[in-house]
Amino acid sequence: MNALLLASTFILKPLFPELTPMKEKQELLAPYFDPIPGKEMLKVEDFDRIKGRDDPINIVGYVWVTPPKGHCLIIQDKSHDFDRNVCERTRIQYKLADLNQAGQITWVVIQSEDDEGTPLIWDSPYRIANYIPLGGFKNNRNIKSPIYSCEATYDGIHRKIVLTHFDDTKWYIPLPDKDKKIAGRKKKKDLYVKVMTTDKKGKAKAADVSTQKPSKAEVTRKHKLMSSKLSGDYKKKKKKEYTFLVSPWNAFEMNSSRLMAVGGPLGLNGKCRYKFKGVWLDRNSGVIECFNTDKYDAIYTHLTCSSKLPIIKAEKPKEEKNEAK
Repeated sequence: MNALLLASTFILKPLFPELTPMKEKQELLAPYFDPIPGKEMLKVEDFDRIKGRDDPINIVGYVWVTPPKGHCLIIQDKSHDFDRNVCERTRIQYKLADLNQAGQITWVVIQSEDDEGTPLIWDSPYRIANYIPLGGFKNNRNIKSPIYSCEATYDGIHRKIVLTHFDDTKWYIPLPDKDKKIAGRKKKKDLYVKVMTTDKKGKAKAADVSTQKPSKAEVTRKHKLMSSKLSGDYKKKKKKEYTFLVSPWNAFEMNSSRLMAVGGPLGLNGKCRYKFKGVWLDRNSGVIECFNTDKYDAIYTHLTCSSKLPIIKAEKPKEEKNEAK
């Protein structure tokens, strides 16, 4: 590969045998980096955060690399189009744009000519939110905005999450008094099923029989749906429907007017789905996704602090017993 050609003037002495297990390779390489991958979190300095407020996705942070004496390391990362050859203590930058969904950054480190590379992973307290500004659905405008902090508070009655972006924008999310779980979808029964019957002579035959007579409301609904499809209005309505990325399993929903970015809702009547914990690839974080809210067509972000809040489920109404008088 051609990373090694860039290092042709350097001698890459092996730090460990080629068949060393991956976990052991990572443990051997980690001490040459500051912060230490797998143990210490990345942190953007206040100076760099303030300096980059106008273009937050490209705000930079740094990792110090100190190779062992007489040895060079080759670093491959997303922030650079070329491989970095490090033979002395060097500060290498990363960008917030390099963060994955779980707020992690991955570098591949090559320590010898025959080495295929060892991935080193750093965690961070940051996440990348996605939002579509009001009216942005029309031109598929999607903006990435890094989240600087997530703060969850609970005073015994009210629960609130405040997300602060790197550009100092804040999203206020007061949760409802009770968490309304999304009802699971029940499998619809077929109105007609094919069963085996016998004729007058006792021979088997297949026949379609009704297991459930459709109600007048169901017939009316189907007629309206068919009319809508024939008129072309159905496609227009389908385009306006919002498809959630957050699955309904173990998720809750609330009115989207609860997410506020400018101090007060605009009265839009959308929906939010949220989870307190267990997001795919980011198991310790929660997630919230809303459409038609405040000044956004839609927002989606992971929540690093939501697991600190209690889940307060709405109580199921008790069935009243009919007592005989």
